[in-house]
Amino acid sequence: MTKIFKQLARHWAVCLVVFALLFVQAYCDLSLPDYTSKIVDTGIQQGGIESPLPDTVRQSTLDALSLLMREEDAAAFQNAYTADGDVLRLRTDLTADERTALEDAVTTPDIVLYLAATQAANTPAGQTGMGMTGLADLQASGANRNPDTETETVAPTAEDLDTVCGQFAAMSQMPGFDRSMLQKQLDGAMSQLDSTLLENLKSQSLLLVQLEYEAQGVAQDVQMGYLFRVGGQMLALTLLMVAVAVAVGFLASRVSAAIGRDLRRETFSSVIGFSNAEIENFSTASLITRTTNDIQQVQFVCVILLRMVAYAPILGIGGVLH
Repeated sequence: MTKIFKQLARHWAVCLVVFALLFVQAYCDLSLPDYTSKIVDTGIQQGGIESPLPDTVRQSTLDALSLLMREEDAAAFQNAYTADGDVLRLRTDLTADERTALEDAVTTPDIVLYLAATQAANTPAGQTGMGMTGLADLQASGANRNPDTETETVAPTAEDLDTVCGQFAAMSQMPGFDRSMLQKQLDGAMSQLDSTLLENLKSQSLLLVQLEYEAQGVAQDVQMGYLFRVGGQMLALTLLMVAVAVAVGFLASRVSAAIGRDLRRETFSSVIGFSNAEIENFSTASLITRTTNDIQQVQFVCVILLRMVAYAPILGIGGVLH
């Protein structure tokens, strides 16, 4: 093996290129399952929605969500959108920190509004909607919820969301309405929930965004756009991995062929210089075997070293880090 490594060392530049390509191949190989997970979890189950902050929102929904925020958060939330036809569109010049702050601020209002729409969908016809206290009670009731005794609920629709937004708009116009009191009720209700239930409720913030997109009639476009985008990235990554694998195979074959050429040349030069006594010690068949089959085995080992043996630790370490 030491002599094989010495032969490979003659082509160190190409070997370095092969190692670099193997790193790229390992990255592609390890990233593909993530894209599959994104397609299933986000693209299919979440309708292509990645953030509780909607990219487009109607004014009525924006006002309802703002009503459930602190005043400073509501002001930032309102300023984050600009008019775009019949809807408001999220500004593209927001920094990563501003976007993260808005996502944190809108998560709880998303949950409350979706739960309110769910209750509206399951409220019998003729009954009145929820009041300000009912929103906090709806949040607090989740802490003592028993799945064994729950009845099947009806998923809310865009009409239910519009109904709830109208109720919030009417609530804000009531005499004596105090945003701070509403915020205290929500904070108190959310603080009573355990961490597991709170994480489950956070997924409902994405359901509110999906419901809002359905109300706008763009839910299908958002989902398909996400699937095409992530699917395109996955396809590009796959093609890159194939191209890199072909390049590695090509370079490894070139290196092994060059090593075989040098070994045959050196063997031939050595045999030419044999004395009569040395020639008598080697048969013609033995010399032919040494210059053909034996050197072929060395070439095969060189290819395996470059394509598989070097790739295994790179893939293993990359998998641990990933």
